[in-house]
Amino acid sequence: MKSGGADALTRFGELEDRIQKIIEALGTSRAEKATIERELDDARVRIRQLQSEVESMRAERLKVRNRVERLISSISTLEDRKKKVV
Repeated sequence: MKSGGADALTRFGELEDRIQKIIEALGTSRAEKATIERELDDARVRIRQLQSEVESMRAERLKVRNRVERLISSISTLEDRKKKVV
């Protein structure tokens, strides 16, 4: 009987070790999940910032494009006047 009790205690100790490892793994997983969630939140904020920058650049590009088109039109008008004078 003594050997059966010792065997049971050994198995119980092994089970206890496995449960402890599972608890540690769960704690690690939770910590990693929290870190990943923070990184995801940071990435979302950065994405919104970049989207805002892109929209701002598009608006600026449109303004520059309109200015260039007006300049080209002015140059074209000057060339037309020059041809009429000559």
